[in-house]
Amino acid sequence: VAPLSEDYLEIELYENYMDIEIPDEILEKADVIRMGGVIINVLPVEAYLVLKARQGVDADRLAEYVKQLKNSINIKLVEELIGYYHEEEQETIMNRLRDAGLNI
Repeated sequence: VAPLSEDYLEIELYENYMDIEIPDEILEKADVIRMGGVIINVLPVEAYLVLKARQGVDADRLAEYVKQLKNSINIKLVEELIGYYHEEEQETIMNRLRDAGLNI
């Protein structure tokens, strides 16, 4: 879930299937909420940023999210979440987040 303005939220659904590898340790960071009797797992914004950086798409959107959320992003959590990926991917993820304006 990423706030885009004060008027609405954009919700992006991910599934841990085939081409999107989400380590269990990241999934365990999700909060569980109920909406209308439906149970939903909501990842922290830091996990969303890491997933977007790993995907390598929507670099402009990633930069906009970082800009909007910069003061509320837990850098230590971002670094922890990056650490759950294979070593060869970690530097790429960090570089993409740096390019988006995150100081890690």
